[in-house]
Amino acid sequence: MATVLFIVFFCCCFICHADEISEDYLRHRYQRLSVICQDKRQSGYDLTEVDRLIKRGRKARQQDDLTGANELLNQAFDLLNSMEKQTPVPLKYTSKLTFKESPFGVAFGEVYKGEKFMPYIRELGATRTKLYLHWHWIEPQNNKYDWRLVNSFLNQLNDGDEALIAIFTSSSWGAEGTGKGYPPKDYQEYYNFIYDLVKHCKGKIKYWQRDTEPASPRHWDKNRAEDYVKTQKYFYQAVKAADPNALVIDVSMNGVFVRGEPQSKQFFEYIIKHGKDYFDVLDIRLYWNIYEIPFKVNWFRNKMQECGYQKPIVTTEYGGPTPVQFPEFKDVKRRFTKRWTQAAEDPNYRKKAWQELTRDAKDFPPSMQMFLKNTPKELEQKRHRINCKDLIQRTVMALSAGVEKLWYWNLISQRHPHFGHHPIFGKLRLMDEHFRERYPAFYAYQRMAKKLKDIYSIERVTTAKNNLYLFKITKKNGQQLYILWEKRDFFRGEDQPATPFELRLTWEKSKITDVFGNEQIKPIRNGKMLIEVTGTPLFLEPL
Repeated sequence: MATVLFIVFFCCCFICHADEISEDYLRHRYQRLSVICQDKRQSGYDLTEVDRLIKRGRKARQQDDLTGANELLNQAFDLLNSMEKQTPVPLKYTSKLTFKESPFGVAFGEVYKGEKFMPYIRELGATRTKLYLHWHWIEPQNNKYDWRLVNSFLNQLNDGDEALIAIFTSSSWGAEGTGKGYPPKDYQEYYNFIYDLVKHCKGKIKYWQRDTEPASPRHWDKNRAEDYVKTQKYFYQAVKAADPNALVIDVSMNGVFVRGEPQSKQFFEYIIKHGKDYFDVLDIRLYWNIYEIPFKVNWFRNKMQECGYQKPIVTTEYGGPTPVQFPEFKDVKRRFTKRWTQAAEDPNYRKKAWQELTRDAKDFPPSMQMFLKNTPKELEQKRHRINCKDLIQRTVMALSAGVEKLWYWNLISQRHPHFGHHPIFGKLRLMDEHFRERYPAFYAYQRMAKKLKDIYSIERVTTAKNNLYLFKITKKNGQQLYILWEKRDFFRGEDQPATPFELRLTWEKSKITDVFGNEQIKPIRNGKMLIEVTGTPLFLEPL
């Protein structure tokens, strides 16, 4: 790695004369710098000073000071190069989490119509689920309730099931709009609604949450942090008054970080500081880059610590792969944005933009084609394989980062009449919308939940190879097992040869199971076992 970084550094950092520096040249250097920063950040290095240099460089570019911008880039590369001789600095907050109960859960999906789905959640080996409901679905008019959807869900719950209901503050009469979160028009009316809803559930719902992913496009306005905290205060007080044993989840950040900080950072700093008395558990969504999960989780831990408190962290939505995880996404995004803008004047602009985009899908790189409808069979099979591997890797990374409970997104996804299934969340579904077909990730999740049943603790084991991810899991009965994979390119990694790795074990024999259920028994000689490692996670258990 040191040699590679030095070569990149050497290639990028030779000094150019002022008349040789162009916007294209700087853009190319920024792209290289971004790749290296991402790798360093994932490894635990503190890039605060590098980020400052990048920020100053961008400002210099905006002022047409290309020479100054280039010099700041040289300093950034120089700083990154010096880090190669350092040990990664752990993020400020560290904690070894032990699990008192199963961490596994699966969310139903976004549009609930009364489907009976809990048997499939239990079949997966999960102990909890999540449901989204809208205020106006339950109270379409002031003081006139329709409990049918709520009751259809409550009637499915058995003893031992743990449920989360998330309520969108969405009402034509009670809120400022209908959608994914608006301030109430009358806070007392909102309090009354939440109180009546929680009281109606008679303690069968353990977790309550409101809205989703604030400060995201088409969600709660990022400029209304004070209104967000005020709404959360009324929500929290109503839930606790109706059911003191219920737990309130909040923050619900979408997981998008830009240069090491959350998108809309000021919004989340405000609610962590001023809303700390109005939630019990902090939620961060863990989509996007798997290897940035520890960094993101610890950013929120550190912010809570700065404000003088700590609360459990969960993720009520996570999954992958998503198009953003592939480098080819940037080009497709540019094309889609252009089409979307061109069609914006048309009343059916979304339909038109999507139709024009998918018409050109055959020209997309294969890594992007597999997210669209009518995906060629071989690409769909490949995406299923990536989904299975991603599921295990993402879950293990989250657990090892101290995330106490996880709700995978999602069990099913409804089909849009024009667009088909959502190109991200529709592809992450574990079953079809009619509950007739179980996709490969269903069985991968089921297998993982069974292997990690009664998990007590998890920790990453350091190896001499940075790209090898080895985790030791200890169960409540003291039994241990390992999970192992190699970090590789998601799309092309399965075509690479296996990497030999020698693991020291105290067992006599080991059963090795991959995420697809393929098993082999291997002897352990002189306390060592040679394993062929790929990007496919392996479960290693004693026999």
